[in-house]
Amino acid sequence: MENLKIIDTHFHIWEREFFAMEWIKNSEFDRDFTFKDYVKSYKDLNFYGGIYIEVDSTQKEKELAYIQNLARQKDQILGICIPQETFFSKQKSPKTCAIRKIMHKEIPCEEEILQSIEKIYKENTKIVFEACLLEKDLLLLEKIATKFPKLKIVINHFGNPNFSDLENYAHKIKTLAKIANIYCKLSPCDNFDIQIAEQNLDKILKIIFSYFPVEKLLFGSNYPVSKIPPYLWVKILYTKLLNLHISHENIQKIFAKNAMECYEILPKKQRFSQITKIKQDMLETYKNLHYNAWKEINDTLKKAHIQNYSIYHYGDYLFAYFEYTGEDFSKDMQQIAQDSFTQKWWIQTDACQIPMGENSPWLDITEVFHLD
Repeated sequence: MENLKIIDTHFHIWEREFFAMEWIKNSEFDRDFTFKDYVKSYKDLNFYGGIYIEVDSTQKEKELAYIQNLARQKDQILGICIPQETFFSKQKSPKTCAIRKIMHKEIPCEEEILQSIEKIYKENTKIVFEACLLEKDLLLLEKIATKFPKLKIVINHFGNPNFSDLENYAHKIKTLAKIANIYCKLSPCDNFDIQIAEQNLDKILKIIFSYFPVEKLLFGSNYPVSKIPPYLWVKILYTKLLNLHISHENIQKIFAKNAMECYEILPKKQRFSQITKIKQDMLETYKNLHYNAWKEINDTLKKAHIQNYSIYHYGDYLFAYFEYTGEDFSKDMQQIAQDSFTQKWWIQTDACQIPMGENSPWLDITEVFHLD
């Protein structure tokens, strides 16, 4: 489980000073759950990031402003699911990837839901529809999926099964699993705890894996509403999947790869800044090398997922900035170092520089501020 990459497709956070939430008042959730708290809940796991799911606040525009501002600062917020009602808000974020309508608070009006989705789908055909509803209403999704065959529909929390009648639940799951654009999220139901998991999780997973292909299953934590913390839910679910003889390759699909494809998540950028000294008598030589940089050098950098690479000169110093979009920085840097053209290039550029790093002419420097 050490190398298991995790993308959580269902997490909530809130800070009460920024927007109001009536449903948490006088409950165990009547406190702040910050993004820092959320990341800590994954402890030492290989947590790549997650999809923020709207929290049914009573001040939806303020909630939208809060999460969009936070998402600009936090690369681990990979996407944002907003309330269906705020889709046409003037506030826009490139990370908005899904909409959600909480349908279990009232009896769903089928025609109203279809009409509202149609308006949104005309505006954005890539949007994902998060289906938050009770098991009794699950087959409503069949009608939505039929009307919008290219709309990705994600069933939240296994579809909130009625544990006392899993036979009926299995029938509905069988029906929905046949529909190409319906996915299922392996996220704990609200108030899901260890005891409920011990009594029912094996049965639920057996039903899900009997009908849904692995490629349409997504991992979610439902933090902090689930009573099982994310690091423990990962451990429990991972063990259960092994017991079902799910291959490691397919487990990785469930925990991350499927989410990347479903929500069309772009690779996360890591930003790097570096500094080194330049020999003044070699400055023009260094500049000329870079004015005519070898094609093989550029190709090697791009192949190693390096982009937006810039070098600046001031006085005795050179400053470099680049972005990395791969998944194994050390491995990609090693491949660059082993490239024969790069080795020849470094012989020429190193002769122009006064090293500031121990193992490299360049010294990594710390980012102080960032704004996309």
